[in-house]
Amino acid sequence: MTRIPNAFIREHFYTDHVESLLGGWQAIQDAVLRARRILSDPDAFPNADFDYLEKLDLEGTSCLLSAPIQFIV
Repeated sequence: MTRIPNAFIREHFYTDHVESLLGGWQAIQDAVLRARRILSDPDAFPNADFDYLEKLDLEGTSCLLSAPIQFIV
């Protein structure tokens, strides 16, 4: 099993291993891309927690650097 090395990402998804996450690496990639979309249009999402989303983008991208190549964003 592939352990998620990043504590923030483990807490975000409530799991310690990529394989126990529904969608696996794709789910992490999707979360990072969704965070980036929201961050890119703050007027459309005025109540979003931008600090959390910025951290999700940064920590998720860092986590994806250990993923198979097709998931690196």
